[in-house]
Amino acid sequence: MEILKNRKIIGSVVILILAFFLYKFLAGSQVATGIVSIGPSATEANIDLLQMAADLAVVDYNSNLFKSPGYLLLTDFSAPLIPQPVGRKNPFDIIGRD
Repeated sequence: MEILKNRKIIGSVVILILAFFLYKFLAGSQVATGIVSIGPSATEANIDLLQMAADLAVVDYNSNLFKSPGYLLLTDFSAPLIPQPVGRKNPFDIIGRD
């Protein structure tokens, strides 16, 4: 008797579950392989990142720059950082309960 009263709800749940499994079976495998592969189907952004990584791998860091007279004549104009008071122990606690 209870099943007959709730047959619309049960039918809706069964249809949703079937639709979910059909989606995962048909479209899920295609989406997952497109994201993971870096082979010939890679997007332009992936190709740009791979090219940038390859360009950075061949960079030669020459430390003679830091010994040159031009570098040694540079002046440091940075301002000293003054220690600031630290905030509350628990910033998410109720205000007034410190």
